[in-house]
Amino acid sequence: MAKVDLEILIDPQQLQEGFQAGQKVHGKVQVTAHQEITCKGLKIALGWETSGSGNVAKDPRNIHQLLYQGNFHAGEVSTYDFDLLLPEEGPFEFVGKELIVFYYLNASAEIPMAFDPSTRLQIRVHPSPRAGIVYHSGTGPILIKPEVEVGPIAGTIIALIGALIVAAFFYFIIGLFPLTRDTVFFCSALVFLFLFCFLYFAIFANWFAQFKIEKPIFEVNDHIAPDGYLAFGAAITSKKTLTLNALKITLTCQEKTISGSGTNKVTHTNDVFKIEKTYLENEILEAGIEQKILDKIHVPLETPYYFLAPENEVTCKLRIHFDLERCPDYSLTKDIYILPQGYIPKPPESPN
Repeated sequence: MAKVDLEILIDPQQLQEGFQAGQKVHGKVQVTAHQEITCKGLKIALGWETSGSGNVAKDPRNIHQLLYQGNFHAGEVSTYDFDLLLPEEGPFEFVGKELIVFYYLNASAEIPMAFDPSTRLQIRVHPSPRAGIVYHSGTGPILIKPEVEVGPIAGTIIALIGALIVAAFFYFIIGLFPLTRDTVFFCSALVFLFLFCFLYFAIFANWFAQFKIEKPIFEVNDHIAPDGYLAFGAAITSKKTLTLNALKITLTCQEKTISGSGTNKVTHTNDVFKIEKTYLENEILEAGIEQKILDKIHVPLETPYYFLAPENEVTCKLRIHFDLERCPDYSLTKDIYILPQGYIPKPPESPN
């Protein structure tokens, strides 16, 4: 039997209804002592945690309250009031196939030279109704960053480094076998094939496409609430007359977790939903004439809020893909932040 038993007491109706972010959580910690003991610290803590198929991530904020320091007497039952403020900025609970995010209260007692008893109570937390709150993704506030494209020169350097790594691997394999002209030729061919494929598909596909088209324009809001309509616009201008097989817009919401460590890491993903729309099928693009589309996508009401923590995330991405006939396709992907109604990303910092 433990030297003390702990229990967290909260109004049952409040526990069932849940709490709003920014609200104080009132309750009591009940301590039942079975022996005479000294307690260095009776604490109550508040935070979020993940569970599911991935490694556990925890709230980096240290929200806690010291309730008592002193002695507990055998047979004594005592209660201690606590008052903890729920962070207004989130993140918020989510229950998915691969990932679960939940809030909890944890009471613990530090007992010298003995096992420290603790107890946990899960609570529900809803977004605040107040507008203009900067949303917290899990590791920090969302800050919209400018798009960065990898240019041909930078891409070539990256590809060369990758090719050197692949070359080192293959020539290590050669060292395990008799050195012949055939083995050298075979491994060299594989290295150059890797280099070509990497350069083309990862770096130059969009760049080559721009020899026949102007850089497409793609505009979309970076954040939206569930059950809203995500408006977007796209425009393409061809430098030469050519056929556009299709313009595809895809909105994907995905949960992603990573389990294990080191070389044993395993990635788990699940598409919460995928919405695809197709425009301008078999459209003839006349040289110098801009083709535009303006539309919107309904974001389902059950869409989870954006969440980002070490090895656990829930994200939404909007991808535009121009399928060009007899020409490398062009595509661009943008992050879409699904936030509670009234919440906003952190405004960019003004330069000094």
